[in-house]
Amino acid sequence: GCAETDMYQPYLRVDVPRGPGPLSPVLNHAANGLSLVGAAARNLVDKVLDRHTPYHGLRPMLEGFYGAVRTGAEPPVTEAQMRRSGALVDAIVAGRWSR
Repeated sequence: GCAETDMYQPYLRVDVPRGPGPLSPVLNHAANGLSLVGAAARNLVDKVLDRHTPYHGLRPMLEGFYGAVRTGAEPPVTEAQMRRSGALVDAIVAGRWSR
């Protein structure tokens, strides 16, 4: 199977075996279509009611960062976390291109 999502317009699409072999693609389209309709409705409500937007964590992150700069405290995302994230991306890219 496979899964797909989007950080900015949150939804989840999953393709897995569903039902008898020849019907599986049709059932996946139907299930994922319903899921996308639900996600679209949730995303619209969230935007209209100013709930979670793609940037809902940006303000606390910036406040934490600038507070750390002012006080000399540890930032919300540490250097070690950034290095581990970069190493993970490097490992994923290396694995993908080594085939």
